[in-house]
Amino acid sequence: MTPELAADILNFNDNDEIENYKEVDATTMTSISRWSIHYEKVYQNINDKTFWKIKWTRGATEYQDNGYENIEVHQVVPREITSITYVKV
Repeated sequence: MTPELAADILNFNDNDEIENYKEVDATTMTSISRWSIHYEKVYQNINDKTFWKIKWTRGATEYQDNGYENIEVHQVVPREITSITYVKV
């Protein structure tokens, strides 16, 4: 997957390759700064069964362009992780 294809997926652009990818998880907001909000999401290529994490940034203020910026693409693999959560008694 290329950053250009990732941008097409995020923008729902008309691109035949988009049909080869399905969402695997929900969009996650990873951090917030004064000017930017950072997100990530994982997609699976249904043909070759590879997984791809797309990271991007959007403007955090009403005066900024609200498009997808700083798009990064990384091939990833699923890994089960066990965690502990603390709940009120």
